[in-house]
Amino acid sequence: MVKFLRTITTILTVSVAVNAFAGCPKTEKDIALEALLDKLWREKRLTVEDMAQVSDCIVIGKVRKLMVRKDESFVYRDRECRIPVPMPEIRTYVTLVPKKFLRKPEGVDPGKKITIRYPGGEVIEGGIGQVSEPNFVGGSPKFDPGQEVLVFLVAVEDGLYYKLVLDGEGEYTVKGGKVFPLHGVHARTDGTGLSVEEVRKRIEKALIKGKK
Repeated sequence: MVKFLRTITTILTVSVAVNAFAGCPKTEKDIALEALLDKLWREKRLTVEDMAQVSDCIVIGKVRKLMVRKDESFVYRDRECRIPVPMPEIRTYVTLVPKKFLRKPEGVDPGKKITIRYPGGEVIEGGIGQVSEPNFVGGSPKFDPGQEVLVFLVAVEDGLYYKLVLDGEGEYTVKGGKVFPLHGVHARTDGTGLSVEEVRKRIEKALIKGKK
């Protein structure tokens, strides 16, 4: 029952978020991500090919550090995309050191660190802890310093930061040369236990197909 309620809450949260920005101009990326989300709800799973085709960056790397802070610059706009309202939001920033790009963004130095940003976390202000635990579409991301991961990312703020494709759905952990999906509210098993090389070939084929 609790799991059911959590799922319903997540659906409602996503629905509100989409509707809130319904009046804003949508980019091709927005439309592609919405289609992917719709597929996730219908089929309860995604493939690495699905995520590859909407990603701006796909990379295997090692987590260097995590930082949580209250972002005062977050701005919410009303349904017609008119009234900007400052709304501080707690966010987590993950510094990732790239090991191998499976899809490298144009103009990105292969040795440059990547910063992944997502909502939520805990900050301490004046000795008081403030915790934010938003509902994530595909389960909450989970990063640990030293962890090796394969991540599917979408660029935000002109590539200054990246966000995961559908939250936890876009994060895999890498162990012994194989990849494993992190977790999620959905029963996604695609890619589990496959070698990094096999996943690379599938992604490469998907990207070539997407260009045709």
